Amino acid sequence: MDVHNLAWVLTMSEKCEERCPFCAPHVEQYGEGYHRVYLARMGKYEGCPRCGGCGAYLVNGEWIKECHTCGKHVDRLHGLFVPHNCLECQEKVRAEQRKSGKVCLRCRMVYADCCC
Repeated sequence: MDVHNLAWVLTMSEKCEERCPFCAPHVEQYGEGYHRVYLARMGKYEGCPRCGGCGAYLVNGEWIKECHTCGKHVDRLHGLFVPHNCLECQEKVRAEQRKSGKVCLRCRMVYADCCC
């Protein structure tokens, strides 16, 4: 295992103390398993706490939701598993995948939405 992958595993295995205010109701309702705030391991906000539930980052004491593709700040991020795109960018990804035939043979969904 290379150093980059080892760092990723260690980062993802240790939760941050910070709590995402957007996902707090889920943690209260369903338990600590829904507390998924980890340090971002790459990109513009590397080292900042990031919520694995809604995709928000804690930057300078403020929780923000920023599209990874266009950089727009939005109320809700979209994407499979950890959301990372605004709705417009996610729709573009879906359309490009449909056009190029990147569709799961099992569930017939584009790869952006497939969890097979």
